Amino acid sequence: MKTVTQNTLQMGQNRMNIKEIARVAGVSPATISRVLNGSGYVKEETKKKVMAAVEKNKYTPSLIARSLSGRDSFSIGVILPEVGQKVYSGILEGICRASQPYGYNIVLMNTAGDLKKEHEFLETAENQRMKGLIVAPAAEDDKVTREKLVRLEEQGMPVVLTEGNIKGAPFDCVFGDNWRGAYEGAESLMEAGHKKIAVVRGIGGTKEERERFRGFLQAMEDHGLEVPKEYVIQDGECAEKISRAIGGLLEGDMPPTAVFALDGCGTAGCMRCLGERGLIVGEDVGFMGFDDQEIFEQLGFRLSVVERDALEQGKETMRLLQERFDEKDGERRRGKRVMVPCRLILRGSASMKTVTESARKRRLAGKKRENN
Repeated sequence: MKTVTQNTLQMGQNRMNIKEIARVAGVSPATISRVLNGSGYVKEETKKKVMAAVEKNKYTPSLIARSLSGRDSFSIGVILPEVGQKVYSGILEGICRASQPYGYNIVLMNTAGDLKKEHEFLETAENQRMKGLIVAPAAEDDKVTREKLVRLEEQGMPVVLTEGNIKGAPFDCVFGDNWRGAYEGAESLMEAGHKKIAVVRGIGGTKEERERFRGFLQAMEDHGLEVPKEYVIQDGECAEKISRAIGGLLEGDMPPTAVFALDGCGTAGCMRCLGERGLIVGEDVGFMGFDDQEIFEQLGFRLSVVERDALEQGKETMRLLQERFDEKDGERRRGKRVMVPCRLILRGSASMKTVTESARKRRLAGKKRENN
């Protein structure tokens, strides 16, 4: 297995897609596909005409051209929004490990969450005639990405989504079980004795955020506990705002005894808030986070978290793509969903120590006097 970064995929100046090449060659896109993949009968004269158009317009870069000379390409495109994030680096590692027995080249394309880059990389995948494509979409409701992915499927390129969905399209998908993970994380806080639990929602608008919040609410409801609207903090993109919001709750008339942060930004805001007020996580305030991040342990915080199994998610994504390669036409329906379980990592921060409310308020008041 080889991993190739996007920097090595230098396309020609004329960024032509398969339809444009077909128009130049005077044939159908399906004929172009058959010639490049070496599948199906095509007249020798037509083959020469197609290859002449391909070479003239630099449709296929030299790196991939060799692998396209036979029936199948051994290149699999992987489009991820943020490779530097732990969850996506884990997914990539899982994909690479699961692909090793097959000898595939993994072509990594990092969008940094930029939809324009995502669209360009989808064109790259189409032009390279890759064997298959794995995508973690930057947005679930982007029509351009949806149309491009549907076109790739129609041209015979299997697509599997991971850690993201595309509305209204029956693609195979692999997700971390965010709903169940949040449910079990909330239950862990309740088992530690907490009944007043605030929640910091993640960045709004994503499927993961909505599922985590629903899982938290369902756990609270199933245990007969209410979540006052004041306990729901939505400022998911700014740690400073989160810190102020949590601080206001802790200093108010109905302070929560624990906080559940549904993403890393929420965790950062919580730790900032507690640090500024001299409060001890796991003693003055219980805490549960989502996704383990080494930076907090390096700063001295031993936090209980719900951890997605990104490595297994990547392996499962590659297995699902391999199923697509192995199946016969019409063998099964599209739209298969695979949920990879999360796991709880308990380090004591969810605990409920015997710190009285009056003692905690004295500590808060003392910190205020220091700051003044």
